[in-house]
Amino acid sequence: MSGWHIDPAGVKSVMTKVAGHVTDGHGGGDTLEHHLKDFGNHIENAGTAAASSPIGTALKEFVEHYSPGLKGMASKSGSCIKGAVDATKAYIQGDLEMAAEAEKKAVQAQ
Repeated sequence: MSGWHIDPAGVKSVMTKVAGHVTDGHGGGDTLEHHLKDFGNHIENAGTAAASSPIGTALKEFVEHYSPGLKGMASKSGSCIKGAVDATKAYIQGDLEMAAEAEKKAVQAQ
């Protein structure tokens, strides 16, 4: 019979590391959040440095096109982390319920 073996402490460790790559809570560090803010600053600086209406328009259209996907990376990362944590909690709860049921049956069998 195959089974699951999930190490809750291991899941927590990995999710903490992943979350640390997404955000540090302050928008700094080597995080996705920081790089997205940095990207916005670079685009803005490029538009200013170009001092060209066609380039400014192109950069604006570029940002409008890619911003939803870039912002989605952060929100989807958060959803993945939450999903992994919720699934682990459900697994643990299921184990506890199965153990309680087995104990109940063992007591009844005596």
